[in-house]
Amino acid sequence: MYHKFNNSLFFLSLSLAIATGCAKFEKEGIKNQQSLSSKLSHQLLLTSIDDLKNINIFEKYDENKVIIFDLRNNSNSEKLMSIMGQLGGVQISGNYVIIKKTIEGAKYIVLQDANTNEELNNILRLNENKNYDEKKIGTKKFNTAKNFMNGNAVNIALIRRNLKCPMRIYYDNGYNNTRDYCNSNAFLELNYKIDMSGSKELLKVDDKTGDVTRTENGKYVMITVSPLEEGGTGWHLAEELGQGYNWWQSWANRREFVGPFANKYEFWIKHLTPENKASLIESFPQNTNPESIVVESHGMTVGLSGNLKASEEAGGSVDLGASIQVTDRRDVSFKTQEYSVENGSYDDNASWVWDSKLDNKICDFLTRRDFNFCYFSGALWDSTWTTNKNKISAIGYKSFTPSFQAIYKADQYALGTSTFEIGTRATTSVILGTVIPAGMLVSKFFINTDSYILPQITQKFNIDWTSPYLSPEQNIRLQNISEIKKTNCITANQDGLVTQEECKKSREQVWGYDNDEKQFKTRMKYNSCLTLGSDNSLYINNCSMNNDQKWVLNTEGYIQLYLDRTKVVGINSKGQLAITSAGSRRNLKFDAFQAQL
Repeated sequence: MYHKFNNSLFFLSLSLAIATGCAKFEKEGIKNQQSLSSKLSHQLLLTSIDDLKNINIFEKYDENKVIIFDLRNNSNSEKLMSIMGQLGGVQISGNYVIIKKTIEGAKYIVLQDANTNEELNNILRLNENKNYDEKKIGTKKFNTAKNFMNGNAVNIALIRRNLKCPMRIYYDNGYNNTRDYCNSNAFLELNYKIDMSGSKELLKVDDKTGDVTRTENGKYVMITVSPLEEGGTGWHLAEELGQGYNWWQSWANRREFVGPFANKYEFWIKHLTPENKASLIESFPQNTNPESIVVESHGMTVGLSGNLKASEEAGGSVDLGASIQVTDRRDVSFKTQEYSVENGSYDDNASWVWDSKLDNKICDFLTRRDFNFCYFSGALWDSTWTTNKNKISAIGYKSFTPSFQAIYKADQYALGTSTFEIGTRATTSVILGTVIPAGMLVSKFFINTDSYILPQITQKFNIDWTSPYLSPEQNIRLQNISEIKKTNCITANQDGLVTQEECKKSREQVWGYDNDEKQFKTRMKYNSCLTLGSDNSLYINNCSMNNDQKWVLNTEGYIQLYLDRTKVVGINSKGQLAITSAGSRRNLKFDAFQAQL
C-alpha cells in the first residue's frame, strides 16, 4: 500500500506537466490543465477548490495518490492550503506543493521556481529514494520506541538551485571587479523532519530502577535536520575547491584565488504567531567548539491513551483501558570540523551558526610563514601557491548538512494555527593570494579574503493545532469480529451518521479512545465523539461530558454504554448500527486495532 515514490513515469509526466504549467500560466492556463489531466493518470492535480467537488480527497490521500497543489493562483491558494493541512497536518506555501502519504507521515516537496524539465527531473530524482518503506520498520534505521501509527512525521524538502556567489577578483586597492566563483551552480537541499504529537499527563515508575518518567498534557512539534535522518545533501557550493590565477604576469607578480567555500552557515526556526502561543522548550545543539564530536539521540516522550496488548492471544489489538509513554527521538550526531557552533536561540525562535571564524585564523592558511608574520618570502622565480587549500575541508564547499533540533509545545486546548519559518543562508568566502616583488630577487607572498552573503532561503508553514495528528490517543479502528467472511469497521460519515463499512485504510474509520472520559473520538472532525441518538442510532457530535458519549469496549468484545452495561452496539432491523439489548442476536463484537491516519 505504501509503495515508493519512485515511478519513473511519474517523474517524467510530472516534470513535463509542471514545466508546461509554469511557462504560460496566464494565456494557456486552461490548455495546460487539460494537458496535465491527460498526463497524470496516477497523480491528482488541484488547481482550485472546484477540483474537489466530485472526489473524496481523503480517500485519494489514503490510497497513496501523489497530490499536487498548484498554488500560483492567489484566489485559490488559501483554500487549497487548508485542504493540504487536513491531509498532512502542515500547510505550506509555494508555486507547487507535492504531497504523498508514507508509512511515517506526509512527505512534502515544495517547488518555488521550476524553470526546466531537467531541473524538475533532478529535484524529483534526488527525492526518489527518500521515502519510507514498511520494510524498514523495526530495523536500526528507526528508533524502535517510536510509534509510527500515532502522531505524524512530515518531511519538507527545502530546495534552491543555480545560486551565485560574486566576490572580488583582486584585493588591490581600487579594483572592485567581481566574478561568480560558484558559476551559478551552488545549491541547497535540506530535508526537515517535523514530528507532531499530542500528549496526556502520565507518571511511569520503572519497577527495576525506580526511575520516574513524567509526561505532560500538551501538543508538541519537533523540527529536526540531521544527515543521519535523511537531512538531504545540504549546502553545496562547488564540486571541487578551486585554486588558480585571476591574473598572472610572472611568478613574482600574480594574483591567485582559492574558493569558493563557506565561512559561515546560518539556520533558524521562527515562530511567527505570538498571539497563538507555542513555546520553544528545547533547542539542540548548544554551543560547541571546533573539532568536536557529538553523538546523541534527541527528542521527546509523550503520553497516549491506549496500549498494545501483550498476550499472544490478543495479537495486535489495543488495550483501551491502558496508557503508554512513547519516545520520539531523532539521531542528531555530528562533527564540527573546523567550525564552532553557536546557539543563538531566544524567546520562541531557535537559531544556530556554524562559524569558521576565518578572519581570526587567516594566516594559518598560508603555505608557510616567515616567523610569526602573516606572509612569507620567496625567490622571484618561486612558483609556490600562497594558500594551502588542503586546510579547507569538504564541508566548507562540497556538502554540508547540519544537525539541529527545536521542540515547541502548545497547550492541550490550543486552537487555530501557528506560522513557522524555517530558513538558512551561507556566507561564502574566497582567499585572494598576492605575490609581488619585494626587493632584489625576493617576492612577498600574502593573502586576504573577500566574502559574500547569499540571500536568505526561507519557507513558511502552518501548524493547525486542531489537527488529529496532535491528539493524545492511540489511533485505532473498531473492527467487527462477529463474522469471518465480512470485515467491517465502524465508520464516521461526512453527514455525521455512524455506520459500519468494509474496512479500509480510511480516515473515516480511524478513532481515538480517551480512557479518562470514556469517549471514542473520530479523526474525521475535531472534538467530535461517538454519540447515542434519541432513536438509538449512532452519530458523531461535539464532545462533552454527557453520558450518551461514554463507552467501554468490554472484555467480551462488546461496545457498551459506560453507565448501562445492558446496552451494547449492534444492528437494528434495518441493518444499521444502533444500541441493542445485551444478549440479543443483534449484538456485534468488536476489537480495537492500530490504525494510521
